[in-house]
Amino acid sequence: MGMEWNDVLREMVVLSCTDTPVEVSGVEYDSRRVGRGDLFVAMRGGMADGNRYIDAAIAQGAAAVVTDSREVYERLEREHRGVAGALVERGRRALAEASSAVMGHPQHKLALSGVTGTNGKTTTAFLLEAMLRSVGRTCILIGTIETHVGDEVRVSPHTTPESRDVLELFADGLKVGATEAVMEMSSHALGQERVWGLPVDVAMFTNLTQDHLDYHGTMESYFAAKARLFDGVGAPPPRVAVINADDAYGERMAVGIERSQVMRYGMEGRGDFVAEDVRMRAGETRFRMVTPHGSVEMRSPLTGRVNVYNLLAASAAAWARGLTMEEIARGADAGAQVPGRFEVVPSDDGGDCSWGGCGGAGSGEV
Repeated sequence: MGMEWNDVLREMVVLSCTDTPVEVSGVEYDSRRVGRGDLFVAMRGGMADGNRYIDAAIAQGAAAVVTDSREVYERLEREHRGVAGALVERGRRALAEASSAVMGHPQHKLALSGVTGTNGKTTTAFLLEAMLRSVGRTCILIGTIETHVGDEVRVSPHTTPESRDVLELFADGLKVGATEAVMEMSSHALGQERVWGLPVDVAMFTNLTQDHLDYHGTMESYFAAKARLFDGVGAPPPRVAVINADDAYGERMAVGIERSQVMRYGMEGRGDFVAEDVRMRAGETRFRMVTPHGSVEMRSPLTGRVNVYNLLAASAAAWARGLTMEEIARGADAGAQVPGRFEVVPSDDGGDCSWGGCGGAGSGEV
């Protein structure tokens, strides 16, 4: 089912537009994927400029073009009078707004949890999804290693896709009964506004370490990009902010949060979700999780100190999403290994050994 061009325009912030009477059937930002009746959003990116491809998009049947280039918009008016057009200041915001309109605002029909930080995003996201699924909730997971839409597993080309692709995943999830979504949100995606307009219910911060400054330049810039999750990127701030109390940047993040309920977690006696009596061996971690809501014995097949933090973050988020302490513990115990993150494999002598990464972003996004 298509959508009238004027109805799409009402949901975007535009500088100028044509009133060409067309119907929009879909939204694309890659000219190679454009089909007849689609809206092509031509935007400047870090590696490429989509404005170079409007002729290709129109040749493939684009009914409308949104551009962040005045020169391109004026040429569109002169040379393609049958194609609807709009000029916007920020292409990525327009992509999110147009995609949301055409797809029926799927982001408003899900409870979204987002996790950011240098390390631990992937494992924390997997753990939270496992806890939510353990109580019968159908979930969408979007992250570095793979994407889940209910029980279907898909390849993840980026840690955080463009908004149009995220919204399509949300729409696909709703078709199979999803009520929850869990996303890794890299600093690249936050800074570039690939998550524009997504209403985050629970936001998690794992840590910030001096890495990948080739993109951000300074730690302050890196920190500011992560902090955008807690300010809200084109949407209100999250209802709950889950913060690592043992990380210096985490405490700084928590102090700056004014409009969300802050829940801290840690291993050094600080926080609302604290790990005590930690015991670790290959293939198993046990600890007592002490919270204002009671204590519970936690067991997980994941091992390593870093995964205690990941378990605490996921547990606090699961509590915020309505799980009980006992449900959280059962979900952690039943949680599957995260591919490539401290997996346990048998050794030649029949024993176990652990291997894997530190939870960093395999795609280069952090």
